[in-house]
Amino acid sequence: MPEDNKLHRTDILLIAESMGRARVIEDIKEPRLEREVEIRSLWEHLMTSVKPPFSFTVIDFNGFLNGIKEMYERLEVAFRFGDRVIWKKIWHERPHECRDKGDWGFVEKRSRELGVSDVKDLEIVPWESIIDDFIKELQKKAGLKEDNGIKKKVEVMASFMNPLGEREDIKLDDLLRRPAWKNILRDARVWLHEEEVPYAFVLEIVEPKMSVECDPEEPIKVTIKIDARDYPYPVKVTVTIEKAKRTSHTNPDSSQSQEVPKGASRTLVFEIKAPSEPGEYVIRVRAVGKGDPKEVSDASEISLIVRGEVPEEIEIPACRLKELLESDFSDIELVEVTVDKSIELDGIIQFISAREIATKFSKAELNKMLLKRRVSDEKVAILRLSGEFPDLDSVRRAFGPLLKWGEQIEEIKLSIEISNLRGLDDVKKAADIFERYDVKTSILKLKVYRRVGGPQP
Repeated sequence: MPEDNKLHRTDILLIAESMGRARVIEDIKEPRLEREVEIRSLWEHLMTSVKPPFSFTVIDFNGFLNGIKEMYERLEVAFRFGDRVIWKKIWHERPHECRDKGDWGFVEKRSRELGVSDVKDLEIVPWESIIDDFIKELQKKAGLKEDNGIKKKVEVMASFMNPLGEREDIKLDDLLRRPAWKNILRDARVWLHEEEVPYAFVLEIVEPKMSVECDPEEPIKVTIKIDARDYPYPVKVTVTIEKAKRTSHTNPDSSQSQEVPKGASRTLVFEIKAPSEPGEYVIRVRAVGKGDPKEVSDASEISLIVRGEVPEEIEIPACRLKELLESDFSDIELVEVTVDKSIELDGIIQFISAREIATKFSKAELNKMLLKRRVSDEKVAILRLSGEFPDLDSVRRAFGPLLKWGEQIEEIKLSIEISNLRGLDDVKKAADIFERYDVKTSILKLKVYRRVGGPQP
């Protein structure tokens, strides 16, 4: 019997697995609900099963229900009663927190509204199996609505944290056009943004429905519908392609505009060309009322991935190079090494002199070097060096005699440029040399390549 007289999430999954309703997922090594199962069936199976691992003899229903509550708290399951589904709570204002979790009080409230007399009558279902129905119900709430003669524009919004740790509040339909939108939606908080309007138009992206993945400069067709029958001004619609990062600028050749007459409903087709450089982009659609003193506008976006390798420059200490090799970068190029500790100077010279690296040497630049050497009790020789070294021989001639005075070198900053040291195998050789000669703090400038789109290696 559990010490706290409660079952937990893993216990419920083990019961479901023994009933053939869950299976072990190899990559996470734990059961996962795969098919629907009634709470009553799980409870009765536990009460009648004497097979391992179920050896509990004293447990009440509330203790059993605790495990189901833990599953729901993670929003990995929903509940079905007839043709109605209970999953995420819908907020009616922008929430302060943007990471959602299941609230059992919400399940109890919705169960009462649906006429559920016994929680055992609820069916547990995997969240993935109900998400399409959940979205359809949400989309019915969006658009221009009228309540007691008051017109409202209602938008279904989703709030979540992106991989950069930034909060995003975007339309649900825009989220559905992002890669991995299902997992984002599971953790996001969903809410309704309502605004009273005397008049408005409706913007809808007809195609594409999902995120776009294409080759560089491949044509992309975007179909937009504008319903301005209740709007007394023309509507200008502009489609642009921008880098996904907000700091990036719009590509000047990727902007197109069309106009919808006042009081009309039109379907507009835009033919745009994907950028020439691989990467992650956003197709932004913006509609603005022309001449409207209220400046009514609307916007949506589509995620765009242009297939290929995307380079990024980074700097890390030498001790982290092997760690970097274990990441999912498709390629790595070592561009420059900067040493600012005399204790690592010998290791760096050994590095650029190594057979595997010597042919990649480009040049070295000594920004500064200050050596203080005691000549006698009363005299100190001060040597300042700087300059460029175009080949290995000049580096050896300059630094060879100084290496024996390493502890007396008070300041040093030596930058070594490498050319064409690209490829995971070559970079691994460099990491091995750094490790062999105990080079740890010297700074490496690298160009890493990340594959976007297409089959991943």
